[in-house]
Amino acid sequence: MIDIGGTPANILKNNKLILTKSNGIQIEDFVAILDPFDLARNERKLELGDYKIKALKFPVDVLYNKTELNAECVNSPSVKECKDLFEYAENAVIGKIQNVYGKIININKIKEKYELLKQNVEKLAGTSTNLREFMNGLIKILAPNLKTIKLEDILSRNVSVIYDILEKTDIPIRAICPICNCFVQMCLKGTTPCCDYPAKEIMKSGRYIPQEGFLPVIIYLCGYQTLSNNQEKIEQTTRIMGMIGKQGNPIITYKKCGNEKTIFESFLFGGENET
Repeated sequence: MIDIGGTPANILKNNKLILTKSNGIQIEDFVAILDPFDLARNERKLELGDYKIKALKFPVDVLYNKTELNAECVNSPSVKECKDLFEYAENAVIGKIQNVYGKIININKIKEKYELLKQNVEKLAGTSTNLREFMNGLIKILAPNLKTIKLEDILSRNVSVIYDILEKTDIPIRAICPICNCFVQMCLKGTTPCCDYPAKEIMKSGRYIPQEGFLPVIIYLCGYQTLSNNQEKIEQTTRIMGMIGKQGNPIITYKKCGNEKTIFESFLFGGENET
């Protein structure tokens, strides 16, 4: 399958689903591999688009400003916080759409979709046990036909793939330390710099993100290709594949279609104006 994943905030901002028609790829062939993420502000956003209010920034209680904490360690935003955010942004979004498209679209349908989204996000906030569950849930609301899978599920089920690579070279990773629940930079042949926890145990859990081009290579060997035009990433994966003695193309490129809508906008327009 073709991976268009990353952190939820990145998936919601970079709407690769709109590339399906222009690149001849069916949505059934896409999957979003969902990375774990920390509490940085850019990871807690729903990108709206080019409006006066460009994004909704979901608040969480970041104790002692420890933004490197795993997002599963904090509660999701509250129902009221989500309600207030959507109500605050509504006039900016609906007003600009009405000014730009005028009578080309049915503005009442746009308003109905916005209200539906607001209600669904409020329900999600009420049922989510943590921030990661909430952000992952936003993808299911806005792109219900998109298949998703957590990165740690893939990595923990394919430990043999990792061992094979480690016989040739070490793997730089961004890992979640099981002791302090913080993200740390390390390698899979080492220990966490914070709590001296062995990487071998982290590898079994899958709670890490391979770095420096290793992620596309590893998930390719697990059965997924990455959709990307990033030349640096392409060069990195080519070098790594040669280093470990494997053949194939972990990354497939795509042609842009000129549609820069966010997933939020694709949901909102719902066929009213997808060109």
